[in-house]
Formats: sequence, structure tokens, C-alpha cells
Amino acid sequence: MCKRYMLASVWAGFLTSAAGADITVFDNFFDYDIAVGGIHTLFIDFETDSRGNPVIPSEDFDGNGLFDIEGGVFSNLVVYSSPDFPSTRVNIADIGMGVDNEIGPFNEWNGTIAWDYTTNYIATAFTGIDVEPSTVLRLFSGNTLVGQTTVGGTGEIFQFFGFVSTIAFDRAELDGIFFAIDAHYSTVPGPGALVAIGVFSLVGIGRRRGRRR
Repeated sequence: MCKRYMLASVWAGFLTSAAGADITVFDNFFDYDIAVGGIHTLFIDFETDSRGNPVIPSEDFDGNGLFDIEGGVFSNLVVYSSPDFPSTRVNIADIGMGVDNEIGPFNEWNGTIAWDYTTNYIATAFTGIDVEPSTVLRLFSGNTLVGQTTVGGTGEIFQFFGFVSTIAFDRAELDGIFFAIDAHYSTVPGPGALVAIGVFSLVGIGRRRGRRR
């Protein structure tokens, strides 16, 4: 697990989304963890299903030589899908290296992977593999886009990406070129998390203004 957080930078950026929500972007788990008050309501590592049984990549629904799986098997609280195809399935692979299962867009690992929650969340984060700088995260409430931001990956493995929104969302879409995620965190808008996020957002604003001087 520790490999996933071996990142040299400790930067947190405060971005204003064209869709209305302010989204604070984190590239390390330490700052993200502080921002959500250590509250990680939902954690998915893609190793077990909703009943706690091991998930072993073995299905090839479209016969293209890549394993895939139904996006609702991991939890009763979130469903992953591939809207570009469109499909209720996502690609899955076990690449070892201490990472084990990773998921990405169905069919060719390119395009968009989405996740739909059963309730509202204010933060989402994941460890990414091959996430490119142009990859975009979009957040929705119902069918309405409430915020989006560029992820800013470097195409490497074990990169951490965290996002905290000032507007609650129940759906997220990650859109990019060949990529996968191997651990996924989410936080609901509870009192403790909201206080922590409010304080850290002010710190983020201060850092942003400080860099502009």
C-alpha cells in the first residue's frame, strides 16, 4: 500500500470550475487526508466484490483478449461504467507489482470511466496508472454538470489524485487516454469533513495567491 503514496510533491491547487463548483486538486494523499478530516466514507480497491469475495479477472465479454467485469460488483454504494461505449462493464486487470486489480474504460482502456453513487459526495480520490496530463474529471449532480478540472497526470504509475468540491455530486467521469485506477476513495458531506474541507480550502486559496505575487 505504501508504494501508492510515494510522491515527492506536496502541492494542493485551488481551481475554479467553469460549471460553478470550486474544486481543490491534490497530488498527494497526506494533504487530501487532512482536507477531508481523515474521513474516507467509501474505499474500493477492486480486490473484492460487494460480498467480500475475491475478484479474479477472468471474463472477456467482447472477446477482444482483455478481461472485463460488470461495474456494479465491487460495492452496493457505487457503480462503475463506460459511457463512451456505452457499457455497464469496465476493463479489469491484475498487473501485480503490489497493485493487483486495476480498472479502466471498457474495451480498449481509452475514453471515459464513470462512477455513480447512491448518495451525494464532496470528495473523490484515486491512485492512477498512466494518467496523462490532458485527462479530465467531471462532476455531476443528477444530470447536471457542477464542476470539471484537468487531472494533471504525468503518465506514470502510483500517482495519487484527489479532488474536493464545494458542490456535492453523485456522479463522476474520468476522461483520458489509456489509463487505469487501482484504489478509489470517496467522502460524504458529513460535519467533520465539511469543517476540514472549509479550513483547507482557505489554505489552498492562500497558497494560490502567494504563488501569483
